[in-house]
Amino acid sequence: DESKTVHMVFTDSSSMAKAFHPAATMGTTLTPPDFSKEFAVGIALSPGTEDRKVTIEAVEYENNTAKIFYRIQTTGKNLTYSTKPAILIAVHKGDVNHVEFLENGKKVNRFDL
Repeated sequence: DESKTVHMVFTDSSSMAKAFHPAATMGTTLTPPDFSKEFAVGIALSPGTEDRKVTIEAVEYENNTAKIFYRIQTTGKNLTYSTKPAILIAVHKGDVNHVEFLENGKKVNRFDL
């Protein structure tokens, strides 16, 4: 449900850390974005017991706008616990002034940088 999806744009490490509290996980090295050249975008779904995943399909640049194309996938399974699926990616800053989020090709949100 689009209304329960949260879209985020981070232009510095402190705002990103407040939202995500990054921590290393087993076997994974976390590399923070280089905020002099990149910004970070995040997508988080509402808590629920349905097995879901957020997948970034593409990032396209057009007219000073970074367009983040993503899809929410569900397996149809119900879990015995609640999850809040989220994804965080670094995006090249370049001459980007706006970020648009497109879920299944439909624009659902826009941020001005």
